[in-house]
Amino acid sequence: MILMFCAEKQMRCGTSSKMHLENQSTVYAKDEYISYQKAKAFTSKNPFFIVFMQPSYVSLFFVLSIPLRFAKDYLSIEEGARRWCKLSLCVEGKRGRERKVICRIQSANAKVSSGWKEFVKENCLKVGDVCVFELEAKNAFKVIIYRA
Repeated sequence: MILMFCAEKQMRCGTSSKMHLENQSTVYAKDEYISYQKAKAFTSKNPFFIVFMQPSYVSLFFVLSIPLRFAKDYLSIEEGARRWCKLSLCVEGKRGRERKVICRIQSANAKVSSGWKEFVKENCLKVGDVCVFELEAKNAFKVIIYRA
């Protein structure tokens, strides 16, 4: 499940007045995970989104879905036949150790794949972990990990 928050607008975006749910179906009871509860309490003046780690994000395919609306609103996207952008991910508390990844933006979704597998392995992400991606600068995210 992915949650997107537009902190600079002082509200959560989407059709619901509370939150934008990019993917509403999952086989995991996210609300039962303490990691998810902690992440939902996160606040910031910067735009951010929250991702509950699913099997396809941390194994097998190693492809991370991010909210399309967030990508369109906040990322600097290279235009052309394939819309994409380079992102920088730095885990909170690990300054200087950033990972460059590629985000591809399509008409129906935005996905991070190139470089994501290395980020997952470097940070020992697993199903049930929750990551907060806080946009700190142009295409640069601080990532806060809440362990399952």
